[in-house]
Parts: sequence; C-alpha cells; structure tokens
Amino acid sequence: MTVGHIYYHIRFHTRYFNYINRKALKLYQAASQSPSPYTQNAVSELKEEGIYTDDIKNLCQDQNMLAQLIDDANALLNQHSQDPIQENQLRPAKIRGIGRNIKNACLPESFVKFFLSDEVLDIVNSYNGMFSRLNYVDTWRSVSAASDDLFYDTEIWHRDHEEMKIIKVFMYLSNVDEATGPFTFIKGTHLQGKMGHTHPANPPLGVLFDEQQIAEFTKPENPEQSSVIICTGKSGTVIFSDTTGIHKGGRTSSALRTVLVAFYASEAGVDQHTYRLPENIDPNTLSPATKYALHL
Repeated sequence: MTVGHIYYHIRFHTRYFNYINRKALKLYQAASQSPSPYTQNAVSELKEEGIYTDDIKNLCQDQNMLAQLIDDANALLNQHSQDPIQENQLRPAKIRGIGRNIKNACLPESFVKFFLSDEVLDIVNSYNGMFSRLNYVDTWRSVSAASDDLFYDTEIWHRDHEEMKIIKVFMYLSNVDEATGPFTFIKGTHLQGKMGHTHPANPPLGVLFDEQQIAEFTKPENPEQSSVIICTGKSGTVIFSDTTGIHKGGRTSSALRTVLVAFYASEAGVDQHTYRLPENIDPNTLSPATKYALHL
C-alpha cells in the first residue's frame, strides 16, 4: 500500500473523517430542526434507492426560477459555443459554461438562489447528516453525434470518486428523452444501498464497469421490475442522486441537451472548487448552510 493509499484510507475510513468535518457536524446540529415532510420523503428515497426526482415547481416557490436559470445558463454557454470540440472523445461532446480547474468563478444569481436555497440544501444536508460544501457547479450542453460515431456512443458506467457519499443535483433545461442523453442510474448501488459494497469506489479513485459487470447488478429480483432508472423528463426536471452509485450519462443523437449540475460533498471530499457571489448578493443575508457551502 502506497503512502497515498494510506492517507486516503485514514481520511475516509477512520475517525479522522469526523475530525475533518467537525465544524460541519457542529453547525448542522446547531441549526437542526425537524425537516419538512417534503425533505423527509426526498431523503428517504435517496437513502433507499440513491435517487429522487421531481419538478422544480414542487421544490422552488419562485415560479420564475426556471426561466432565470435558462437565461443565465445560456449566457454562460454562449461564451463557449464556438470553442473547438476535441476529436475521438469517449464522452459525448460537451460545452461547459463555467468549466473545471477554475478559481473563484462568479456564480450567476439564479444558481445561488436555486442550488444554495434552503429547500435544496435541506435535502443535501439531511442526507449527509452535516453541512455540505458546494464542491462543483456548472451548466453543460451536450452536442448531438452521428449515430454511427462510436466515439460518442455513450458514457461509461461508473461510480464517482470524490467521496464516500455524494449528492449531485441535475436540472434539465431542455426536454430530455431517450435519444437526448438521459441521466441513467442503477438504484441501490450507492454506499448505503443493498448493492453499495460490491466494487465500491475508493476515493480518490472511482470505479468503471463494463456491460458484463452491469448485467450482474441489473438482474431484477422481480422480473417485472428493473433496477435501471432512465431519467427522461421535461425542462425543469430535478434529479437528486448519490453518484457513488453506478450511473452514466448518455449520448444525444438528436436535439441538444442542456443541463445544470451541482455537486455537494463533505469537507473531506477531493477536487473541491470555490466560487464567488455576484456583487448584488450580500453574504450577510445568506443562511449558515449557504455560507458554509460557499466557504464563506
């Protein structure tokens, strides 16, 4: 075992994990109150299956939020619409609005209002049992690929690598059917699920799966039920998922697909990013959970 393996084993598999997250645990306990029935239902499904889906109208009181998110996402994406697309990619061609490996990018106002809202953070923090960091957030536009182009066929089934427990929140900003790259998840394969300990992720390493391995995970106990959840939906569909569970994104072979993604983890999570607030949002008006998520 290398020094790196020993370090990450201690970081994620010993009491040092709670030490790293001592502030998050303390703040969560101090702010703790009975979750709403909505939050309880969402967290219950997340713990049982690893995924929960709904419409933004049921999650957000601001009925104009979806339109604001679409406008802000398009403004980011349009800045990169002419960027060259690399050839011979294994994943679908994807335009990123903010991108990775950035420092202190400024978040659009609507991203802050939705992804750091009490409603979203209550679900995320209740699932994690502590305050959580906003590890990463962006908007993606998947570009359609030719049907015979194998390089753009599909994203590989995998477990994410950043944490032992992760919440990703996806929101579709366009209608997504089976031809436009739906998020696909095998329920019960997250760490807390009944299949979570079979080939688990070992941060900072994820796990990739071939189709033969996937067949073993997807044998239904009841032949009339499938463990594979293909998340098609209209614009405004929101997906909460623990992506330590086995999942993939799909290739879009027809219309463009635009999606928002936010990724939450504990202080121990690897590959964290930091973001700035827009100037018109006063940090003093934010909740303790939001401030913690943004490292404020």
